[in-house]
Amino acid sequence: MRANGYGAAMSSTRSVPRLAWADLPAAVGDAFAQLLGAPVVEAQSQEEGFSPGMAARCRLADDRVVFLKATSSSINVHSREMMVHEGVVSDVLPAGDAFPELLGSVNVDEWFGLAFADIDGRVPATPWANADLDLVLTAVDDLAVPPNQRVPPLTEVLATAFEGWASLADAGADLTDVEPWLDVSMIRHLADRTSAWSTHCAPEAIVHADIRADNVLIEPDGSVRVVDWANAGLGPAWLDVVFMIPSISMQDGPRPEELWQRSKHSTSVAADALDCFVIALAGYFTAFARRPPVAEIPMLRDFQEAQAVWARDWVKTRLNL
Repeated sequence: MRANGYGAAMSSTRSVPRLAWADLPAAVGDAFAQLLGAPVVEAQSQEEGFSPGMAARCRLADDRVVFLKATSSSINVHSREMMVHEGVVSDVLPAGDAFPELLGSVNVDEWFGLAFADIDGRVPATPWANADLDLVLTAVDDLAVPPNQRVPPLTEVLATAFEGWASLADAGADLTDVEPWLDVSMIRHLADRTSAWSTHCAPEAIVHADIRADNVLIEPDGSVRVVDWANAGLGPAWLDVVFMIPSISMQDGPRPEELWQRSKHSTSVAADALDCFVIALAGYFTAFARRPPVAEIPMLRDFQEAQAVWARDWVKTRLNL
């Protein structure tokens, strides 16, 4: 099997080995076999990415290829909760070329797993190539997944994530060593600017909320699939473009405001709504990058700070600082 398909990821995101298929309890493998109607006979771990659990392209005894992922509460409680959430969201995504096809889930003691149909795709080239960037931006621009009552609003999913500037302000943080303009008063100002972000978050669509190069697959015909819906919630469809932009700039793409101007949403989204989310996103990355490391995901904080650099750059542009 080739190292592509659903589960491939960009390079340089993982610094510790991923849990292998062979490391799963036998009962979990048996549950997948029962779900799929055939046991796994070959598994190719997808070593990159952030999840501390198992993620592998697997060939079954009947020669079908599927993508399987699993984790447990003992590995990381939050990762298990996210995978359960991903299963709920994936189950209500519409059928079509833009989304992964969920085959089912397994729940064995502390373990939870998902099975997806294989996708013969590749992650975008990074540093970003113009052709891939055009394909992905167009696809994300066009995402408009109808809301579903089983999916919670982003006001719940991101309730604490967007308190980044407020938490820094409450701690009296001064980040002028990071950005000369980020003194105590500016951090408080940014916290005030984002305090009402929920008023701009009408539950109009299922928003992925975490699209990056490693959550996108480009198929041979140029179709783009958005995978890994573990952070999804209901909100304005245009947010997925906003949330993706810092990661593109981080991987040698254009600067954030230039990317935004390439989006069809740039002419219709109110400036105050956009500014609110750009500031909130910068606060999230800046604050969380300064939290203690996560043992199971040691590269996470560096990755957040790398995106924070470009989210803050976008704030400077939007606010003319």
